[in-house]
Amino acid sequence: MPPEKQQSLLTFWGKAHPASEVPAHPLAYHALDVAAVTQCLLSSDPARCSALARALGVAESDCVRLLGALAALHDVGKVSLPFQGKAPEHRPAVLSDYPELVDPGHDTAAWLWFVHLAPRDLKDRLAPTGALNRMLPAAFGHHGRPPGQDRTTPRRARDHFPPESVQAANTLVEWVLARLGPTDPLHISTDAAKRAALAVAGLIATSDWIGSAQRWFAYTRPDHDLDTYWYDIACPRAEQAVRASGVVPAPPAGLRPFHALASLPEGSATPLQHWAETVALPAEEPILCLLEDLTGSGKTEAALMLAHRIMAAGRAGGLYLALPTQATANAMFDRLGELYRGLFKRETTPSIALAHGDRGMHPGFRAATLPANQDERAYGDETAETVADVPAGAQCAAWVADDRRLAFLADIGAGTVDQALLSVLPARHAGLRRWGLLGKVLILDEIHAYDAYVGEEIAALIEAHAALGGHTVLLSATLPTSLRDQLTNAFRRGAGVAQSPQEAAARPEALRPYPAGTVLCRTGEDAQSIAAWSRQARRLPVRTLATPEQALSEAETSARDGQAVLVLRNTVDEATAAYDALRDRGLSPLLFHARFALGDRLTIEAEVMRRFGRHSQAEDRSGAILVATQVVEQSLDVDFDALFTDLAPIDLLIQRAGRLWRHARRGRPGREELVVVTPAAIPDPNESWIGAVLPGTAAVYRNHGVLWRTARLLEAEGALDLPDRARALIESVYGQSAPTPEALLRSSSEAEGQAMAGRAKARAEILPLSSGYADTHHWEPDHRIRTRDADDPVTLRLGRWQDSVIQPWIDPDPKVDRTTAMAWQLSQVSWNLKRLARTAWEEPDPALARAVAEARKTWGRWERDLPLVVLRPTGKDGWTGEARDDKGQPLAIRYCPQRGLSLT
Repeated sequence: MPPEKQQSLLTFWGKAHPASEVPAHPLAYHALDVAAVTQCLLSSDPARCSALARALGVAESDCVRLLGALAALHDVGKVSLPFQGKAPEHRPAVLSDYPELVDPGHDTAAWLWFVHLAPRDLKDRLAPTGALNRMLPAAFGHHGRPPGQDRTTPRRARDHFPPESVQAANTLVEWVLARLGPTDPLHISTDAAKRAALAVAGLIATSDWIGSAQRWFAYTRPDHDLDTYWYDIACPRAEQAVRASGVVPAPPAGLRPFHALASLPEGSATPLQHWAETVALPAEEPILCLLEDLTGSGKTEAALMLAHRIMAAGRAGGLYLALPTQATANAMFDRLGELYRGLFKRETTPSIALAHGDRGMHPGFRAATLPANQDERAYGDETAETVADVPAGAQCAAWVADDRRLAFLADIGAGTVDQALLSVLPARHAGLRRWGLLGKVLILDEIHAYDAYVGEEIAALIEAHAALGGHTVLLSATLPTSLRDQLTNAFRRGAGVAQSPQEAAARPEALRPYPAGTVLCRTGEDAQSIAAWSRQARRLPVRTLATPEQALSEAETSARDGQAVLVLRNTVDEATAAYDALRDRGLSPLLFHARFALGDRLTIEAEVMRRFGRHSQAEDRSGAILVATQVVEQSLDVDFDALFTDLAPIDLLIQRAGRLWRHARRGRPGREELVVVTPAAIPDPNESWIGAVLPGTAAVYRNHGVLWRTARLLEAEGALDLPDRARALIESVYGQSAPTPEALLRSSSEAEGQAMAGRAKARAEILPLSSGYADTHHWEPDHRIRTRDADDPVTLRLGRWQDSVIQPWIDPDPKVDRTTAMAWQLSQVSWNLKRLARTAWEEPDPALARAVAEARKTWGRWERDLPLVVLRPTGKDGWTGEARDDKGQPLAIRYCPQRGLSLT
C-alpha cells in the first residue's frame, strides 16, 4: 500500500474532545483500537467465542478474524463529508471545497457506503453478500439500533462520500482485509448471520465503549503507519484495557459434588438436587432443563448445580437468574451469594451484579464495571444530533448507570425477567443484552407466574438463546401442560429440532411424573420422576371464609395469640385497605406491595426477611402481621404460622401454601391450615359470583371459570395433598375437560380471547430471529418498551422539594457508595395506570420548572424524559405531588413510605 494513501486516511479524524493535549484521534487508529478490543474480548472469553463460531458455522479462529474485521469497519461512515464537518478544526484539507450537508448519522452513512460504494473485495473476501447484508448492520449499528437501510439513493451516497472520502474508506478496507480478515472467504449462510447479528452488535458496542476510553486509548498523533499502530500500540493497549474493564469472565471452578458446592454436610441434598448432580447431560448441543417440584425442595440450588456442571465443562462462562419481581430477585441474590462463589476458581474474583437495588458486595466478588464518560459531548450541533452520534462514552455512562443493565456484563447476574426480555424486544442496545446472555446459563424461576403476553416473550427468549447454543433451566412448582408445551417447543425451534412422534404421543398429562426433572436436547426428551422419599408427604387442611372482613378478624386473633400472620390480598388497593383496617384495630402490620419507591421497597424487603425469613427469631415473629400482594408468592423464603389469602387459581394457591409452616420450628403457635376467602362454589353461580365478594380478584384473574373450579376443588378436597396430587389438582382446574358454569362462560371466553390477543400483541413486538438486526421496529429506550400486557407501565421518579431544590426521594449516601444517580434510580416507582402520562410534562411554576431542569441534568441521557413527581410534606407520614393524565390535566398523588403511592 503506498504510504501516501495511508497518510491521506490518517487526516480523517474519528474522536475529538480529548482528555490530553492531543486534539483528535485519527479515525483509522480508533478503528484499529476497537478491532483489537474485539479480538481480545473473543480470545479471552472461550464460551462466547465458541457460541458465536458455532452459530455462524465457522472455526473459532475464523470467527475472531471475521468479527475483528467487522469491528474495524464499525465507524467507516465517519469518513463521510457530513461527519467530518462536525469538527471544522479537524476537517481534512482534501474536503475543504465541499459544502456542508445534513448528517444522517454515521451509522446510516456507513450503510449507504456499503451498498453503493464499497469495493468488491470486501464482499468477495469476507463472506457471501447475503451474510454481509446481515452482519455489517450489526457493526454499523453499534449505537443501540440498526442503521437506516435505504437502498434507493446512490446519488445521496456520492454526495456524502466525495472521491477523497471513498479513497479513505477503501484504504482502510484494503488494510483490514490484508491484516485482519480471514485467510479465505467464509461460507456463512444468511440464516446463520441473522441468528448471530444482534449478539455481534452487542459485542462491537462493548468493544467501541472500551476502545473509546481515553484512560487506555489516549489520543495519538498520526505519526505511525497502520502496521506499527496495530502491532505496537492498539494490540497492547487492548490487552490491558480488556483485563481492566471488568467484562472478562472469571474461570469456572472444576467439577465438585453438590455438598461441596453448597457448603453442606454430605448426603444433605434433596432428591431434586441429587438428580441435578447426577443426571446425564448431553454434550456439544444446547440443553433445556425443566425442574418441577414444590416450594422448599431446593429448585434454585439444583439449577445452580446444573449451571455449575455446564460451566465446569467449559460450555458456559456465567449465568443470569431471572425472577418475576424485584423482591424475588433481591431475596434470591442474598440467599445464594455464597453458593454463587463456588462456581468459580477460588483464586479469582468473579463479577456479580444484582439487577435491582442498593446492594453491598458479597465477599470474594467484585462489581461488574465498564468504562464510562458521562461528560463526553456530542460533535457539532447537539440539538440536531442522531443517536449514532452520541459519543460512546456518554452512551456507556447512560447504559451502565443502571444496575439492571450492568447485570448482563457480570459473571453472575440476578434480576427480573423483564430485563432479559428486552434482549428480544426493540429496546435500544438490545444487542448488549443478547451479547451479555451469550455463553451464559439462563435460569428462569417461577416460570408459571406470567400471563400469556409475557409467556410469549419468554418463549421467544428461550428460542433466541437456544439458537445461539445457550442452555436454559426452567423452574416451577406448578406448570400447566399448555405452558410446558409452549416453552419446550420454543426451545426445539431455537435448537433446530422437531418433536418426535413418540414424544408428541407421550400424553396424557396425568401420566407425567411429579416431582420431575426433564432434560431436553436435539436428540430428544428425557423426563424422570424425582423421588420424594426424603420429604414427608404433606396434607395441608384448607378452610374457607366468606368475606375479607372475617379473614381480618381471624388474622387479628391469630396475631394476638402470638402467631406470625400473612394476609395476602390480590390488589394493591385491597392490601392497603386491609393494612389500614388492621391499624384501626390497634395492630402494627407491615405492608408490602409493588407500588413503593425502590429504596423504600428494599427497606421493607429487609424487614420482611428479618421478621419472617428462614432465620427469623421467635421474639420478632410473635404477633407480627404482614399484609402483602403477590410479591410474596414466589421465591421469597418466608415462613408464617397463619395464612389468610384471597381466592386465586389453584397453581397460585399451591405457591402461597409454600409460605405456611415452611420451616421446622419448635413450639410453633397455631395450627397448620390454609384459610382462603372465597364465595361458595355453588352449581349455578351468576356473573357476579366472584366480583360481589372479591372485586379486585375478579379484575386480576379474568377467567372466572378457573376461579370457580378452584373453589369447587377446595370444597371437595378439604386439603391439599402435596406433592402426591399436585399434578392432578392442577389438571382438574386447567384440563380441557374441566367444567364451567354457564354464567361464567362469558368471562372464561373473554379471558381466553384476551390471552390469545396478548400472545398476538407480544409477537408483533418481538424481534424475530428471521429478521436479524434490521431496521424494522422503533428502537426505543428501555423505559418506553412494554414487557407486560397491563396498562402501559409508567416509571415515575419521586423528588422532594426542599429549600428551592429538588432532591431525590432516597438520599444519596457516600458511606454506602450511593451516588446521586443511584439515589434517583432508587427513587423510581412503576405504576400501571392507563390514564397517567408516560412522558415528562411542563411545570407551570417557573421556579419549580427551573428546579426540575436542574435535577434532570444529573440524569442519564436516555432518562431525561421520565416524569418527575415533586413531593411536598402534608402531614406526619404523607407527601403529595402532582402528575398529569394523558390529556395533560393534573392528578394529585400521595406518597407515604409505609403505604406507598396512591391517587388522592
